[in-house]
Amino acid sequence: MRKGILSIVLLLSAGLIIAQDTLQIDTLMLFDGRTRGNINQSARMLTLVNSKDLQKAPVHSVEDYLDYLPWLDLRSRGGLGVQGDLSVRGGNYEQTLIMLDGVPMSDAQTGHHNLNMPLPQELYSGAEISANGASRIYGPKAMSGAVNFTTQLPDRNGAFASVFGGENGFNRLAAGASAYRNGWGVGLSGQRIAHDGYIKNTDMEQNNLFGQIYRKDKVGKIWANAGIGNKRFGAQNFYSSRFPLQQEYTQTRMINVHWEYQWGKWQWVGNSYYRYNHDRFELYREGDGWFVKTGSRYVKGKDTAPSWYAGHNYHQSLNRGGMTNISRKFGVHILALGLEYRSEFIRSNVLGEPGDTLRVPFGPEGARFTRSARRENWSGYLEDKTQWKDWVVSGGILFNHNSAFGNGIFPGIEMAKKMGNSKVFASVNKSFRFPTYTDLYYNIGGAKGSKLLKPEEAICYELGSQVRFKQHLFRLAAFSRDGRNLIDWVRFTGSAVDSAANLTKVFYYGVDGYWEYTPQKHIAKVLQRISAGFLIMNADKKSEGFESNYALDFIGRKFTLQGDWKLHKRVNLTTLAYLQKRMGGYKLPGSTMETAYPYALAMDVRLTANLKKLNLFAEATNVFDSPMMDLGNVQLPGRWVKAGLIARLGN
Repeated sequence: MRKGILSIVLLLSAGLIIAQDTLQIDTLMLFDGRTRGNINQSARMLTLVNSKDLQKAPVHSVEDYLDYLPWLDLRSRGGLGVQGDLSVRGGNYEQTLIMLDGVPMSDAQTGHHNLNMPLPQELYSGAEISANGASRIYGPKAMSGAVNFTTQLPDRNGAFASVFGGENGFNRLAAGASAYRNGWGVGLSGQRIAHDGYIKNTDMEQNNLFGQIYRKDKVGKIWANAGIGNKRFGAQNFYSSRFPLQQEYTQTRMINVHWEYQWGKWQWVGNSYYRYNHDRFELYREGDGWFVKTGSRYVKGKDTAPSWYAGHNYHQSLNRGGMTNISRKFGVHILALGLEYRSEFIRSNVLGEPGDTLRVPFGPEGARFTRSARRENWSGYLEDKTQWKDWVVSGGILFNHNSAFGNGIFPGIEMAKKMGNSKVFASVNKSFRFPTYTDLYYNIGGAKGSKLLKPEEAICYELGSQVRFKQHLFRLAAFSRDGRNLIDWVRFTGSAVDSAANLTKVFYYGVDGYWEYTPQKHIAKVLQRISAGFLIMNADKKSEGFESNYALDFIGRKFTLQGDWKLHKRVNLTTLAYLQKRMGGYKLPGSTMETAYPYALAMDVRLTANLKKLNLFAEATNVFDSPMMDLGNVQLPGRWVKAGLIARLGN
């Protein structure tokens, strides 16, 4: 079977494969291995989304736009930044590393909080996506791929303000300003987004505040980000349809410091970070019109929570760490080496080992932390990147030590060859990730973790090519991931409990592609750009005898279509659409049989009027009002109409 797959890969790689130039930002890459360089010098296949794409799209969170890339899957529980699980090529959200300016945002409690980033959409400069696992480059968690969100540095004078409103009580307000002089820059921005919900118990509100400071001189730059974000949302059926009336509060605080310096052939890059996340999860939503604590029980009219539900779940996770990397050029070689450290600590009333009893900050009377856990991770790595004629070869190895799971060695190699306007590339990498504290310890409400879980590992292969032909771009790639000890939450036939377990072995394989056409300006009357993409993938296991929540519920078929249209010299239309089929299935409430996920069709549109420093917008998401569901029994919004404006001053 695998020989047949390899033959298909070889045939595909001999064909076309496309680089998305209009999605590329021509900057130094945070993602190009352990060294820095232009995308044209990279041996990896990267997808780069820039701020212009985000500004034109009918989205109010960056991750919602990424769902229209064929190799990405956003399993949303409500859209608009409520909660989403972003994954790459069939990997789940825990196997995808999320970064902000190169700093890991992964949460040790659960990957459901990985996208809690406290800044408005207007402050993102883009996103860099690696659609293949490579722990030697990105470290733990990047088992199936990685997504790095980049921010706009305060390197200019300017300001913006945006106001949006729409159906279901939707409102979004955001504003920010930056100042720059004599190599120093500062910026401050904020955002509030809220709505009343599209069905019962789907209301939300979110507030963010984000600050920046920046310094640039002749040899490099250093900058720091700090932010705080608060979010509350109704969580209808989010984690279990047995307890539909859930609610969650999160608070995220973060501070990151980054630096990049260069002296001749030497380059020094590094960062340090602090990320705090507080989570209050209510299996029975508390509040006026919902459940009210009466004595020792939670009561809502004639409905009373079971006696085993003594109170809500409280978690505080704290991640701290840093990375330092030194590289030097030796002829056609660039040699890089470095160290990375990360500490993960959690305090909870559910997760971890029994420990000191501490009062929950800002919690109700009687709420206590009674458990905690800590682990530390050290990585050392070495990489050589060779650029010789039309060849780029990058290889290296990561040595990893984790205080809870021991030692590991993770090598990898990528190579690319340019041939005129085309490029052929290939890679083989070993990747891994550790169980989260939820995987290990959670045991309430029909879900049970396991302290016996092992780290999951995979060997990832990719082979493909890209080509430019006049105004056309093409990309085609074949890939596979040989996973071992994969961690999943499964429900065995006849059981009402979701259990964390290691699946012995799963082999994923597939192909994805992309085409883009940008007509020349003198012939572009209405059409400005059009693109299409696809993903087809499979696994050698199916969820027979059990219901898989994540590992086997991947996107097996996905087709995307995007278009930019000029309707008037100042009026543009952006259209985004996809058709996808999720593998696996889910159980309807009260049913013992698994229901397969249906095909899902989505289309979003935005109309933009450009009036110098002012842009006016009218948009609709899910235009066809299609039934949408990324996770079993979690209904997504139907058609949703919104409108707004953004005003900008300065550069």
